[in-house]
Amino acid sequence: MTLSVSEHALKRMKQRGITADAVKKTIIYGWQREYEGMLIYNLTHNIAGKIYKRENIDIMRYENMKVIVNGENCIITAYRQNEKIMH
Repeated sequence: MTLSVSEHALKRMKQRGITADAVKKTIIYGWQREYEGMLIYNLTHNIAGKIYKRENIDIMRYENMKVIVNGENCIITAYRQNEKIMH
């Protein structure tokens, strides 16, 4: 699948210090779910740890990254979810 990147996503990535490699690794290794016609890729802490142990690829610096792709295969935003869930 070939993806394009929207101007909005490029702007947000620059503002947030997110590299193209972080987006690529999140899409390759993160889990994927569909929501309202979009694909959401999520590279959780657990997934990043398993990839490191299994394949010796250090992607821990990308943990908690999310990438949103619309129905036209365009990356519309990327961000790191740092919020802690409060009980």
